[in-house]
Amino acid sequence: MGSTIKRPFRTFNGADWDTHYFDTSEDMIKSGWVQSLGATNCYRKFPGGYLRQWGKYSATIPSVGYAAPEITFPIAFPNYITGIQLSVRNSTGWRGNVRIRDGSSLSKLAIIVNDLNVGDSIAVYWAAEGN
Repeated sequence: MGSTIKRPFRTFNGADWDTHYFDTSEDMIKSGWVQSLGATNCYRKFPGGYLRQWGKYSATIPSVGYAAPEITFPIAFPNYITGIQLSVRNSTGWRGNVRIRDGSSLSKLAIIVNDLNVGDSIAVYWAAEGN
């Protein structure tokens, strides 16, 4: 069980200052937060079940000239995904094409990365949200 944190708030009553204390439950603030410095895949589960996940996939473009990885979410979405954002960066800048392909589900994101050179080092940054 989390601790109780009291936040003061002051109002002027016309003659003097009144201090009000509002309770904030620490476990509501931290619930479901999984992150550490240097982590590549993270998620945040908000009160009410809303889920936001994000991460980074790194690879080198093989001799076929594209990559088609499957990224497993840190935790599966229980019901649906409302949005996905993808961007790709290669060794020379923000060049290339990344998109969702068949095979995605509530637990994984299937993507294809192309329009790059063989041997390029890439980083695909992704974010997904839903419930």
